[in-house]
This record gives sequence, structure tokens and C-alpha cells, in this order.
Amino acid sequence: MFQRPTSEIFIVGILIYMVYATNTFLSAIFIGRPPYQNYYPFLDWRSSTLHLALQAGLEYFAMAGACFQDVCVDCYPVNFILVLRAHMSIFAERLRRLGTYPSESQEQRYERLVECIQDHKVILRFVDCLRPVISGTIFVQFLVVGLVLGFTLINIVLFANLGSAIAALSFMAAVLLETTPFCILCNYLTEDCYKLADALFQSNWIDEEKRYQKTLMYFLQKLQQPITFMAMNVFPISVGTNISVTKFSFSVFTLVKQMNIAEKLAKSEMEE
Repeated sequence: MFQRPTSEIFIVGILIYMVYATNTFLSAIFIGRPPYQNYYPFLDWRSSTLHLALQAGLEYFAMAGACFQDVCVDCYPVNFILVLRAHMSIFAERLRRLGTYPSESQEQRYERLVECIQDHKVILRFVDCLRPVISGTIFVQFLVVGLVLGFTLINIVLFANLGSAIAALSFMAAVLLETTPFCILCNYLTEDCYKLADALFQSNWIDEEKRYQKTLMYFLQKLQQPITFMAMNVFPISVGTNISVTKFSFSVFTLVKQMNIAEKLAKSEMEE
């Protein structure tokens, strides 16, 4: 049930990352230099075409491994949330059917309600286990994404040629993929919590006994408290936070542009 969407997310992520790696590789080969110009003993890419091809292939292979690792890190929070949302959807349908079985006695209906309360506690414990794992990863990604996007914009506008600009744009898409899907799912998860409360309210409870109604009202108040994730207890993980981080990249670009760093670098190179 959960394997198909998680595998599709991983495939989409690895494709976007590999588009960046391939664009960087092809643009570098087109101008006759390795993509990242790493140091490899016994290889001098300036000396022969064979050395250039070997070094470019080794760098592309290393970048493919790095892309695979990055996608694994980026996808694991999404996979957990997809599983959680699936359980929430099943649980909402279960709440909606409470009290709709005419063959049940009042005691059996009350026991079903208590079982639902206990299962909701299990879901909350699952979320509590996820929070410390996901919180640190997303916090670091939020800190890095704004700076990386800002410096990538600077590279595209001020320094990059056509080939490197295309590679940089694919890199920006890969960077945005780190946080955007998870933030979107966190917003959906909040809506799922409200749907749980609506499902419980839509169940057949009006004609039930006072004990059942009082327990249901208490449970309804608990369901109206949305499940949220925090990035190291500093800011909420949501689409709004992700947009704010993305806006920060434009602030970095504007700051660097106002300082005329590109012109100063070009002037220093001419003097040398």
C-alpha cells in the first residue's frame, strides 16, 4: 500500500539530482575541462584527452553516489509522513462509522470509542518518535537552502555561461526538493487532523448515552489539536516557512549585488 508512492518520490528525486549532475558533466566536457576539477593522482586532464575522459568519468560517478545519498536523506521524512497520512485516512473512516452498527449494544459502542481513543494515542506516540529524528534534518536543510539558493542565483546572473546556468537551475530544483515536499505534506497532515475531528462529529453519537457523549466530547477536543512538526523547536515546518526560507535567498542575492562583489572580483583579476 505504501511502497508505490514512496518509490515514486525516490525516483523523481534521483532523476532531478541526476539531471543536475549530467548537465554539469556535459557542460564541462563541452568546454574541455572536468566538471569539478578534483585532484586525482596520476591524472592530468590538461595533458591528454584520455586523462580528461577518465577524470570526468570518475567525478561523474562520485557525484552520482552523492546524489543517491542526498535523495535518501531527503526522502525518509516524506516516507514517514506518507505512512502517517495513510493511517490517518483509515482512522477517519473508522471514526465516521462509530455508532452506525444497529446490532451493537451501548456497551459495545462505548468500547469501540475507547479503542479509537487508544489508537489515537498510538498515533501520537508514533509522531513523538518521529519529531526528534526529523527536526534536526529539516532545521539544517532550512539553514542551508536559503544560502545555497542565494549563491546559486549569484552564480547564474553574474558568472555562469549558458551551460553552467542550465546546470545551476537544475541544482536549484534539487535544493528545493529537499524541503518543499515535506513541508507540503506537513500542511496536509494538519488538514488531516481537522478531518479526524469532522469524521468523529459526523458519527452517530446524538442518541447515545451520557457517558458515551462526554467521552466523545473529550476525544473531539483532542482531535482538534493538529499534529505539527518543529525544526529544533525554533520554527514550524510548513509551506509558509519554506517560502520564507526561499525569500531569504533573494535577500542574499540582493545584498551581494549591492556590494558589487562581482565587479570587485573582476577588477582584482585584471590587476593580477
